[in-house]
Amino acid sequence: MALKRLLSRIVRLLLVMALVGFAPAWIYGGEKAAEPEDESSTGLSAGVARITVTPPVGIAMSGFAGRDAATGIHDDLYATALVLVSGDTKAAVVAADLIGFGDDFTADVRAEVERRTGIPAAAVFLCASHTHYGPSTRVYGSDDPAADLDAYMSNLLHLLSGAVQEAASVVQPVRVGVGRGACDVGINRREKRPDGVIILGNNPDGPMDREVIVVRLDTVDGEPLAALVNYACHPVCQRHKARGISGDFIAPMRELVEEATGAKCLYLQGACGNVNPALMDHSFEPARKSGIRLGEEAVKAFEGITMSAAVGVATTSAQIDFPALTFGSEEEGRQAVKAIEEKLAQLKKWKSPEGRIKREQRRLEQANKALESIVKGEPLPAVVGEIATLRFSDVALVMTPGEVFAQIGKQIKEGSPLTDTIFVGYTDGSIGYVPTPDAYPEGGYEVERACRVSPDASRMMIQEAQRQLNELAKDGSGK
Repeated sequence: MALKRLLSRIVRLLLVMALVGFAPAWIYGGEKAAEPEDESSTGLSAGVARITVTPPVGIAMSGFAGRDAATGIHDDLYATALVLVSGDTKAAVVAADLIGFGDDFTADVRAEVERRTGIPAAAVFLCASHTHYGPSTRVYGSDDPAADLDAYMSNLLHLLSGAVQEAASVVQPVRVGVGRGACDVGINRREKRPDGVIILGNNPDGPMDREVIVVRLDTVDGEPLAALVNYACHPVCQRHKARGISGDFIAPMRELVEEATGAKCLYLQGACGNVNPALMDHSFEPARKSGIRLGEEAVKAFEGITMSAAVGVATTSAQIDFPALTFGSEEEGRQAVKAIEEKLAQLKKWKSPEGRIKREQRRLEQANKALESIVKGEPLPAVVGEIATLRFSDVALVMTPGEVFAQIGKQIKEGSPLTDTIFVGYTDGSIGYVPTPDAYPEGGYEVERACRVSPDASRMMIQEAQRQLNELAKDGSGK
């Protein structure tokens, strides 16, 4: 049986290679792709470690309002830590199959990592995939008592910090390279009906960022160590009823990349606030197909990368006070509050799921605060979020909280002085959706139901990201 499984694995790997258009040298007699140059020293070291973060069956899930607790585990959830070291400078990135991280939890993990490893708390970045088929992490402010969730979150802190600790213990010199591709897994989801109303649907002509960016890290001996895969798409292939724990399309993508390359794969979610999968259904099949499609493109990019000597690690960050979303007038505010009150009364009358009722209650609370601020002539408290940039060699990761529209992430990448710039959302907290200014008058779910910041937020985010990129680009060595 063991031999049969081994042969099956080899056949599967060869099929993957054929799909993505490459094969090892021993098949065609040619040279291996992206052979490392003859260099044994580097200014950058890296370590990778992985931990399972699958929650227990029965835990509250997050991502869709009104859904009951998890009934099973379709595929395990993972957190993969990458530690980067150059001289006395250290940084850590954790890519996790989770919905997101709250501010307090992020601070606790950062402090624990610093205690264990000496990596400065400000240089620890928690990046969520934003899967909608994982446990609640209380990122959206829920403080409902639940013994299993309390225990899970308490343990998660140590699991994540332990993964960073392990990665820090196995750092070794590395070389770095970057490859690119394009993928049509995602589609703009802001569909406009004939009556002008924006719904969550398909808008094939809407703004998109189809770029797939792969950062490859090899040991100086040419052994693949890590593959950072960046793409922008909501992990919601299984729609809103699924109650099996799952990483969604990221799980099959990661499995394919790792089988084909031998590198540990870290998925870094991009600016997917207005992007859903093109394939969605009440089963895992759309996730499997989408993951394979994205994985094929990532492997192609990975195998075409030319590796280079790597030098330097640098980080910078800033806490930004984003203006809170409010109403244009007192009358507009009163009408909005009345509409939400009526909606809430309907949900209670229909005995709708508790999750939907609580979401509407949070909307009503936010609307009342905004109305009160207008009546009293007092501004709402700012929505505080951290924007951070990590540079290693000539790669830059711009990391932000919240669900950012694709156009914003794309603009930050295109305006960067560093060619290999990656935009990462869902990092170190949440500020809700960050739409483009033109989306506010259009309305739709992202603006009307899940946005906390004013139309000026996108400009502020772009400006701060550009400032940080310019700062880190001043020194050509990357240090």
